[in-house]
Amino acid sequence: MNTKSNHDSCQPRLVWIVLILLLALTAWTSRYWLNGEFGLYEDDLTFLPEAIEADFGEVMEMVSGYFSTLDEQGRPLMWSWVVLFGHLGWQLGGLQGMYVLGFIIWLINILMFVFLLWRIHRQFLFIIIGGFAYVLFAADTNQAFLFNAFGLQTALFLLLIALHLYLIKNHWRWLAYVFLTLVLFNYETPFWLFLAAPLLAEDRGKSLTRRLVVNTLIVAAIFLAVYLLRLSVGESRVAGMSLADMVITPLKHMLIGPLVGLGAYGLRPFQVLRSPSFRLIFTALLSSGIFLLIFIGVTRRMKTLASKLFSFKKGWWNRLDERTQRELSLLIAGMIMLVFAYPLTVILRPYAISGRETRVHMAAVVGAALIVASAMSLLIRASKKKAIRTAILVLFSLVLGFNFAFGFLIQQDYQSAWDLQQGFWRELLPLIQDVTVGTAVLIEPTGLEDVLYINANTWNLPKLLPKMFFFPEEWSPPPRVFRLIEGWQTNIIRIPGYFTLDGSNSFANMVVFGDFNQKNSILITTGNGVLERQFQTTVMGESIQLKPLGQDVLETLDTRPLYKLLMGEY
Repeated sequence: MNTKSNHDSCQPRLVWIVLILLLALTAWTSRYWLNGEFGLYEDDLTFLPEAIEADFGEVMEMVSGYFSTLDEQGRPLMWSWVVLFGHLGWQLGGLQGMYVLGFIIWLINILMFVFLLWRIHRQFLFIIIGGFAYVLFAADTNQAFLFNAFGLQTALFLLLIALHLYLIKNHWRWLAYVFLTLVLFNYETPFWLFLAAPLLAEDRGKSLTRRLVVNTLIVAAIFLAVYLLRLSVGESRVAGMSLADMVITPLKHMLIGPLVGLGAYGLRPFQVLRSPSFRLIFTALLSSGIFLLIFIGVTRRMKTLASKLFSFKKGWWNRLDERTQRELSLLIAGMIMLVFAYPLTVILRPYAISGRETRVHMAAVVGAALIVASAMSLLIRASKKKAIRTAILVLFSLVLGFNFAFGFLIQQDYQSAWDLQQGFWRELLPLIQDVTVGTAVLIEPTGLEDVLYINANTWNLPKLLPKMFFFPEEWSPPPRVFRLIEGWQTNIIRIPGYFTLDGSNSFANMVVFGDFNQKNSILITTGNGVLERQFQTTVMGESIQLKPLGQDVLETLDTRPLYKLLMGEY
């Protein structure tokens, strides 16, 4: 079959340049428009401060350390990309340089996907629909989250390279499996999408069957080899997997995840409509109008439009034109990719629709965009009446327009979260100037504000003070800040004279759990959004004396770059 001869595939170079610029502008505006007011969040705050203050030689030592062991979740490439791109972005232009670099990585993936569409089906309507569907995929809300931009988008990049190589009809095809293997050492969730790679080629019959069998065997062998390697080095997530983790949970995620991932295209418009912002609604309608003009212009240039997709009679498949058969095959390939984006998401919730956990849908973007491109192209060409075709274009343009506007809800939360973090530390530090070795600063949470699409002042708080100040080497453990959770009073005292802090009473990682002397602990209340230090408290009827006010210490210490970022000095 040859779909390349159709006039629709022969677009002038200027048209391609305009398409690339439109996709880049859409991506930048929907996720990065407010990046000048973004900051560092969650995992960013854990890994990027060291990358910021290190020189290039020290960054390469970090990278070498990640590759010396697979114990860190078996993802040496992911950690390496994060510190390497974090360092380079900071050198390019500080915090905004990091965001520009994160955008460039995402844009490269967008273009890689668009050129993949061109490689598998050279029909401009199909390509432009798929490109916008990829950019505006909103089940995953983390495109501008630096840790994900550096560490997770690179896994998609490796997958897309592998798919391109596989479709080359020469000996380079086998190199695809090298890049596919690298996906497992980066971030593994896109790995199983490669099962559908033979369906992207134009083979049929026995040739396609042979390709599917060979590809499945090779992919399974690669996965088993890497799994055994991780198991042999005691990688924590592999060694701790139960039967449910390996079989039942992946199957459940493969059922639920695709519905959420694809359904997000329909969910996000309702979330925009619930917003009280007239500006947001106006943005949605204006962008919908622009999308509609683009699609009307493309469909009018198409020479062949009619399709007998809905003529269900005997010999239905054979009566379909080659283009329709091809798009139906790609629709099936997209469905397989969408389903197989989820079996390796076992530690996440497949129904997550907000925040960092929506990375569960990260790999689903390829299958979802391919489904949308195939389904919309089929529907538009199968519509015999111009009124029906126009109605389809209007509805689809509205969906894209409102998904575009939804991006500003995400950006506003990123903006608010950074303001909340900066305000928190500016208010907190004057109250805890007298911290010392082993001090636990307990934050009572009732007055703290949270946002929906990224966390602020939560699980990574205990790690931040040592990243803001150069503490004396003998300060082990260093002072830490813990955000308590509702009901913390019920089990925080298990040893007389100590506070026991763990995941049942605080937002914290297990590496900072422990027992902290009450007389060296500080309690900060947050009622009405105002931070106040308490010198005694009552827990379960017991009156407890806390750390008395001591000599100022923090103001005598040298500060690190994270301090300046949180204080707004950069």
